[in-house]
Amino acid sequence: MIQAKRISIWLIALAGLMTVTNAAQAKDYTFEYKGMYYQIFGQYASVVYGVKVVPEKKTPPYYSAGKKPKGSVTISGDFTTQKRRYIVAQIGENLFSGCDGITSVTIPIEVQKIGDRAFQGCKGLQTVTVHWKTPLDVPNSVFDGVNTANVMLKVPKGKEEAYKAHPVWGKFKFEGSTPPPPPAPPTILVTSVTLDQMALNLNNVATYKLNATVLPNNATNPALSWTSTDNSIATVDATGLVTVRSKGSVVITASTTDGSAISVSCTAQIHSVVANEAIEALRIYAADGALHLALPSPETVYIYGISGAMVKTLTLPAGNHVQPLPAGVYVVRVGETVEKILVK
Repeated sequence: MIQAKRISIWLIALAGLMTVTNAAQAKDYTFEYKGMYYQIFGQYASVVYGVKVVPEKKTPPYYSAGKKPKGSVTISGDFTTQKRRYIVAQIGENLFSGCDGITSVTIPIEVQKIGDRAFQGCKGLQTVTVHWKTPLDVPNSVFDGVNTANVMLKVPKGKEEAYKAHPVWGKFKFEGSTPPPPPAPPTILVTSVTLDQMALNLNNVATYKLNATVLPNNATNPALSWTSTDNSIATVDATGLVTVRSKGSVVITASTTDGSAISVSCTAQIHSVVANEAIEALRIYAADGALHLALPSPETVYIYGISGAMVKTLTLPAGNHVQPLPAGVYVVRVGETVEKILVK
């Protein structure tokens, strides 16, 4: 009888231990960082992940006692911890549901999706700040239980009218009234483009700078787009700098970008090649509406949208490269190097 009683007590203790252990393991998030909870939903590279910010628990109450967010909350778009980099591309369902102590929220441009009822019942909310130039489409339930007519929405300058026309964001109040923009100055188109050289014979040179003259001097948009008919023979950058790759004949063209449809070309005959100056370090950056790459060696370049979707894959030789991209935020991976860029 005594032995049976001991076995029963042992089984009860074991069941209790298993319950506690299972409860400790059954987390509704992948990790916690600075008081917020995250789920990993994708991987851009070996140490770069796409994450969704989520509540502590999937079901009500969504936060344990004392852990409910309050006050001014800023959602980070990109952070590094434990030698891993995380890009916050989504806000999960019920993230702040019932957090009536939150007074302001700042949402980063990296966020491209917001789940249902993310701010439900945030009755203390006074200000929401967003950074998308185009209003992000969100579920109608995102602000359920919040009188958004009394909440100030701060948006990028000059984008108020687009937000006012949106079925969700348009129900907020906006900071002051937007004065009408001044009348646009008249557009002055380019009338001519000339090059300082119309034909080149290159021997034992690594680079050659072509100079363009754009008229009139007060053209509204004097920018030129430079192209080469064969990048394996010679490439050209946005300034007209020609980089020799191999022997052969190639045509370098400078074209207007203002709609005037004017272009001028130079034919380059490359008779001999010398080694170009080696690029010492990998560089990935955005400028002039394009991705710029300086590659010390041939590489495969992977370009992702902020949501994790593949945009483009490029196989490129060593050297400097320019890849035009639509405006937006991208994640670029070259080998184990990952950079987030903003193309304007």
